[in-house]
Amino acid sequence: MSQRKIYLVQREMQGKFTLTLLMLIFLVAVISFCNLYVIGQYALDHMSTMQGSPTSIGVVFSEALAVLWPRLLLIILVNVIIVVIIGVFYSHQFAGPSYKLEKSIREIAQGDLATRIHLRKGDSMHNVADSLNLMVDNFRTVVLRAQELTRQLKDEGEKLAAHDEAQTDKSIAALKGIAGELEDLWSGFRVDPGSKSAASQVENSLEEARQAADTED
Repeated sequence: MSQRKIYLVQREMQGKFTLTLLMLIFLVAVISFCNLYVIGQYALDHMSTMQGSPTSIGVVFSEALAVLWPRLLLIILVNVIIVVIIGVFYSHQFAGPSYKLEKSIREIAQGDLATRIHLRKGDSMHNVADSLNLMVDNFRTVVLRAQELTRQLKDEGEKLAAHDEAQTDKSIAALKGIAGELEDLWSGFRVDPGSKSAASQVENSLEEARQAADTED
């Protein structure tokens, strides 16, 4: 069964785009209508002065176009300028945020978790920027906690290296707790299933260290 298509995904953004397009069409239509009205009036006035003349309507309009073609060219030029200005102005609301998002994502990919995305009030893609900021905040929290756990692992490892018998059991228990916390941190991410076994490998290594220490004793 095919899924039903939802066309209004971002109602505010799509509504704004549709309204801008309608305004553009209306503006071009008004300008064109006004100028066509002037051309028509010129043709009618010219015909009224030629009553009884065998001149055909086609000839009259041809003469009108010959006289008013600079005006028609100006109409086309004005319409093109209007479309270009509105197109550039409206597309900037997407192009600007898109460039800023791309730049910020590259910085995040390079490990800069201090990056914050700030868009102007009239820009689009605020929802995307907010989602990326939330993602970076979550990553930052995980990394800071991982750094703290790494420091604790280093401290406990130094205690084990000193081989203080009174502290061995306590250090191994602390290391197992840290390994468990690291596994909890990793469990919040979807990664290669094999990488999630790293904490289990740490625990196995700790158990081997305990056995080796007992053997030496």
